[in-house]
Amino acid sequence: MKKRLIVIGLAAALSASVCGVKTANAEVLYLPTANYSQRAAEMGIPSSVRVETTDSEDFYRYTNYRFNLHSWVPVFLDQVQLPTNGDGCTFRNEDDTVVLSVSGFHRYPGYSIDGAYERESDSSITYKTRGENWYVVSGVKNGNVYYSKSFVGDNVVAFLYFSYPYSEKDDYDWIVPILDEHFTSEDWAVF
Repeated sequence: MKKRLIVIGLAAALSASVCGVKTANAEVLYLPTANYSQRAAEMGIPSSVRVETTDSEDFYRYTNYRFNLHSWVPVFLDQVQLPTNGDGCTFRNEDDTVVLSVSGFHRYPGYSIDGAYERESDSSITYKTRGENWYVVSGVKNGNVYYSKSFVGDNVVAFLYFSYPYSEKDDYDWIVPILDEHFTSEDWAVF
């Protein structure tokens, strides 16, 4: 599954701190951006995204340094798309049927978790819950299972969105709790 990876080197290893957790021997990898072009380069879109290995051979760790969001990413999602504004990253499988998107934005005045949670009212939602600074919705829409988790901090709003074919849910359902556990936001942003 790691066939398209370009191994650049080892992270400054034994004491590298990621997500507030000490990571021993984390290897830094760069996943090439899908369909990279001269126009993308002119727009300032990087040609690759930095990820790190984890203690699981099935996942990498992605960090968005602009918003300090962290997520584990299944290794088979090796097609990467980056926006020009650096707000996150979208990872896809080769046939574009499984998608993981991690992004954030600066929280603006008036944006609240109560309002955001209430706006989640699509008829496809089969599960909806919230905590003090987060909420989750999931369901089935257009033949795909989707899972979405949001953190609403004082400064940053962070999103994770994962979708996969309902017909293949037995192959992908096990990933959801791992993504849920390893999606974090440090609620500060680089301006």
